[in-house]
Amino acid sequence: MRFKVTSPYGALEEFREHAHRGIDLSMPIGTDILSPINGVVDKIVDYGGGNLGKGIILHTEDGKNVILGHLSDVKVKVGEHINIGQHIAESGNTGFSTGPHLHLGLKDSAGHFIDPKPVADIIQKTDWFSNVKEFIFMPSPLTEWLKEIGFNIVQSEVFFLIPAALFIGLRIMAGRNFTTSWILPLLYAFFVTEKF
Repeated sequence: MRFKVTSPYGALEEFREHAHRGIDLSMPIGTDILSPINGVVDKIVDYGGGNLGKGIILHTEDGKNVILGHLSDVKVKVGEHINIGQHIAESGNTGFSTGPHLHLGLKDSAGHFIDPKPVADIIQKTDWFSNVKEFIFMPSPLTEWLKEIGFNIVQSEVFFLIPAALFIGLRIMAGRNFTTSWILPLLYAFFVTEKF
């Protein structure tokens, strides 16, 4: 799983008055939250320093409600139709929180809290950019050998500059005008490394 579960559904930590009605996923402030469902934005809330802080309630096509809390920013509006994978918010540390994380809750069509694990599983799978990064940096004989010979940019953001440099090289070898081909790879390198 991409994000560590810091508080599972039903947990009764010492700071809680009742069993946890959701799942908490640890993640850095500002992490892109992609919609885990197709549906409609039902509510946007802001409880200040209490409860969920900034949050979104999404209404699913089968009548359930998905709750996302402790957000730093919301990218959607009430009534907006959303699709799985759409950027809807950024994670944060708002409300009553012990550290940066995303709270996920799920209510059935009757309004009862149920285990949101299916939603958490989708959230874990929709962070495609991080999945690509993890795949590239997966331990392998090649990455171990590169580290042994002192190639220290492996497992660093700078490693993402390599595709940009290769792209520039290919454009030059293909006889393209370099002055018109350098902007795209440099923008690519900047925005990709800025994601970290």
